[in-house]
Amino acid sequence: MRTYVPDIGKQVAQYLESGDADAFLEATYMCVPQPASFLQRLRLLMAGARHHQWMYDGNSLSRLLHKHGFLRAEVMPGGKTKIPDHEPLDLQERVSESVYVEAEKPSGSC
Repeated sequence: MRTYVPDIGKQVAQYLESGDADAFLEATYMCVPQPASFLQRLRLLMAGARHHQWMYDGNSLSRLLHKHGFLRAEVMPGGKTKIPDHEPLDLQERVSESVYVEAEKPSGSC
């Protein structure tokens, strides 16, 4: 399995460089923004809140996968994979903001 999520480590590094706490909090999507316009209110009503419940870096995501039975969880750089026949995958999707982890589920498990 290959998964990718926003990398809290990259966001913290950007915050430390810029010192902009507002931009940091906005980038995490951990809070629901208050809609200012009618269109934004309508979008919130139709699509719901699009915020994150939790944030990960490579190590914390690997630990979570191990905790749930995955084996050999490994952080992968954008553009790299151990998955054979990976051509349909976009290995660099959101590379500037994401961490990628690949892991295996033991044989016979769902």
